[in-house]
Amino acid sequence: MRLLSPYLLAPLALCAACAGKPADSGAAAADSGDAPCTPVSWPLDADGDGYAGDDTVEACDRPDNTADVGGDCDDSRADIHPGAAETWYDGTDQDCDGASDYDADGDGFDTDTAGGDDCDDSRADVHPGATETWYDGTDQDCDGVSDYDADGDGFDTDTAGGDDCDDSRTDVNPGMEEICCDGVDNDCSGDDPDPLSGLLYVQDGDFVETGVDTQALVYGINLVPIGDTDGDGTEELAFGSVGITDDGLADDLYMTSVLSMAPEGLHTTVVSHDPVPDYGAVAPRRGPMDINADG
Repeated sequence: MRLLSPYLLAPLALCAACAGKPADSGAAAADSGDAPCTPVSWPLDADGDGYAGDDTVEACDRPDNTADVGGDCDDSRADIHPGAAETWYDGTDQDCDGASDYDADGDGFDTDTAGGDDCDDSRADVHPGATETWYDGTDQDCDGVSDYDADGDGFDTDTAGGDDCDDSRTDVNPGMEEICCDGVDNDCSGDDPDPLSGLLYVQDGDFVETGVDTQALVYGINLVPIGDTDGDGTEELAFGSVGITDDGLADDLYMTSVLSMAPEGLHTTVVSHDPVPDYGAVAPRRGPMDINADG
């Protein structure tokens, strides 16, 4: 039997003593044939709501406080993450969508109750710049103008309780001055917009009746062109009646359109804006404006 040297027993004893201690990981990996561990970054879910924020944690194996889905804009609060219920106007973006917390309807304009200019933050079709639909009771463009004042003259249409008789024209409303004989009720008074009033001083002989003795019947003998008073593109003429007042002026004033004056006679004569056929049987001696050819 061969005996071992005492000097050989000492190293063996030392190896036996260290067998119960953890070996170096690198050496163990080398002995086992596995590569050394390389830590990786894991998305950190600090508030445990299932959504990771911007921070990461380094580890070889995945820790519990991580998540596969990111986008958590506040990883310190579990009630804030993508898909969370949004509470409007509290200054917190609960669902992390990046939209303003003061634009509940998502039209790009903050509510006017929080410094914005959206006058109805519950409707995406109501905001500055939206197309206005008149007379529906909604201020779509949030300009503060009455929805019943389409022409913007400061008077609501009379079809909705206002007193603007033409809501398509800014020059027609109760605050305007009446323009005589333009065919428009400028001041919305409801009165005849073209009353014949005042006195016209004209020369005799400009207009006479034809086919009869002019010395015996001379109504309409006084005539003056007064322009296109009703805006229809046709010049009008005014002439006096057969009656003469004490001051030598006609006691009535008639008006007719130049186009009505044909050789066979005037078709329509107007007395105080009412047609009077009985006064239409007259005709000019010459063509329509320079009746007496005096230049």
